[in-house]
Amino acid sequence: MNIILFLILLLIPLSSHAENVTTLEPVVVTASKIEEPINRTSASIEVITRKDIEEKIDERVDETLRGISGLKVLGYGGINPWSWVLIRGSDADHVLVLVDGIEINDPYDDTARLGNIQTDSIERIEVLKGSHSAIYGSEAIGGVINIITKEGKDKAESNISFRGGNYETYKESLFHSGKKKEISYSIGLSRLDAGGSIYTGRFSGNTLSGKIKFPVGDYSVLQFNSFYYDHDMRNDTLCCEFDNNSNLRFTLPDSSVNRESTWINSLQLSQYLKDWWDYRIQVSRYDFNNTWKLEGDSSLPYPLKIDNKGTNSRDVVEIQNNLYPHEKDTLTIGLQYRGEKVLYDEFSNTGSMGMKPPEKQPSINSSRVSRAVYFQNLFNYKNLTFTAGMRMEDGPGFDKELIPRASAAYLFPSANTRIKGGYGKGIKAASIRHLYDPVGGNRDLKPEKSESYEISVEQRINRFRLEVTYFYTALKDLIEWSTNPDKIKFVNIGSAHTKGVEAEVYGADILDSLDIRLGYTYLETRDEIRDKPLRYRPTSSIFTDIRYRGIDRLTLIIASEIAGEFYDPYPFLKDFDGNNLPEIMPVYKVVNIAASYKPRHPSFKNVELDLKINNLFNETYNEIKGFNSLGMNFLGGIKVGF
Repeated sequence: MNIILFLILLLIPLSSHAENVTTLEPVVVTASKIEEPINRTSASIEVITRKDIEEKIDERVDETLRGISGLKVLGYGGINPWSWVLIRGSDADHVLVLVDGIEINDPYDDTARLGNIQTDSIERIEVLKGSHSAIYGSEAIGGVINIITKEGKDKAESNISFRGGNYETYKESLFHSGKKKEISYSIGLSRLDAGGSIYTGRFSGNTLSGKIKFPVGDYSVLQFNSFYYDHDMRNDTLCCEFDNNSNLRFTLPDSSVNRESTWINSLQLSQYLKDWWDYRIQVSRYDFNNTWKLEGDSSLPYPLKIDNKGTNSRDVVEIQNNLYPHEKDTLTIGLQYRGEKVLYDEFSNTGSMGMKPPEKQPSINSSRVSRAVYFQNLFNYKNLTFTAGMRMEDGPGFDKELIPRASAAYLFPSANTRIKGGYGKGIKAASIRHLYDPVGGNRDLKPEKSESYEISVEQRINRFRLEVTYFYTALKDLIEWSTNPDKIKFVNIGSAHTKGVEAEVYGADILDSLDIRLGYTYLETRDEIRDKPLRYRPTSSIFTDIRYRGIDRLTLIIASEIAGEFYDPYPFLKDFDGNNLPEIMPVYKVVNIAASYKPRHPSFKNVELDLKINNLFNETYNEIKGFNSLGMNFLGGIKVGF
């Protein structure tokens, strides 16, 4: 850490003599809900482009999100929809996940399934760090992930791909997009199957996307988006039996199955009536269906049995007005209505932790509504960007809550140095699961609240960009599992904090053939009541991403991660031999490589061959305690364009 800071301090005085290299900066929409160049925004945001996804050969969104400073992906060892995504020490349900601006966090537990969303139709992913409840509301304490799908362009695009690998893994996809006159469209379909391991079970998943956009008159545009994804898991792995190696393991018969499907649809009308005013009206619908039919080890006196069904939905209506009183000033005023419904019915023995025969559990039939108005002013003048906003929300568990945020950025042109900082508050309502879960539900839970600060320095020198960010978040009434073995339930633990440093060095087109990215995150978390760290937050992470294009038509990527120790708060859990499982999980490292090649022969000009190998050195490690990672695994195939 000290070395990185020293390099930045050393290089800043030299930057005034550095050669300026002009690059096209991407335009982002997530930071302020309006389009702005990423090098002008005052928020901490990163963009994963389509090129990044293709070069890394990332099949799923949780894969794509790995390697971002301040962000940690925790997986169950293989292809699994319930990967956790933590941003700056936040919890998984503190991260709002959107597809084309539509929320996909499930109302039952307020988390998003990212391990079963395939990437073939995705144009880019924008990752917004820090608390942004001021414009996004609940679930945005830790950050926002916006998955943006492809849309049709003047040049039609069609492709088909097939890949296969070990662990009985197969992937197929079809995609087509184009534009006829003023109507643009895109449609994509992909499927992923994997045999899995003893810890993950068999997985099958589909992703289907569609988008159409066309003008309505001279000043209006109508857009319809539809996005569907599902999974089917058999012989699944569940908590909480332990083998002799302290691994959580539950091997279920082939008749056991978990099925989930998510479908979102939205209709958006945008009108550009005046030079000083435009607005959009968006109506969206989220539908989620979940079925579990699971039976545990029949040799046990009371094997685990779960037979449940959940049907959840969300309707959202949002009106956003953008006013331009001055060419440097944008005022945004928005209104949002959000209605959620959860229907959940279960027959199981989870309430007794598998110590009794199964029985009917309390059903959940819950509806809740939130209403909000938000304001934001975005001001750009020469080298200064200033954004301030506030949201007033009336939601579950809180009444007319005021949620502010402000951030600013300033560029020193002579030194090519940019400094930015921000402050914001956040709020997060207790989820339906937190309130009514048959095992740990607690109807007395209060909403979680946050207050966060950040400041960063960015330095550009020739082809290099260096950035260091300090962040701090104070959390109040954080909801966690009680670690009291006699009283297992969700509780407000009082107060906690997360703080740390993100440092990143990025070099583009070095020697015209090499990109290098090095990221480091130091993270400190503390439950201030228990005086313990928060669970599953590594104390440090180091990411490297090296991309080489020096050989004609060949791209080679080497990516690695070193994750520091993390704390697990359940010391009362034991393995089959009665030994306590460790509280501190050890450091681990993993290396992945990917390569793609386009043949030179004219007959194969639209053909691309690719191969990726994950966990190259066959390391054994846990991202979530008890669930071993997959060993070395590979996937290779062919993509053909038309």
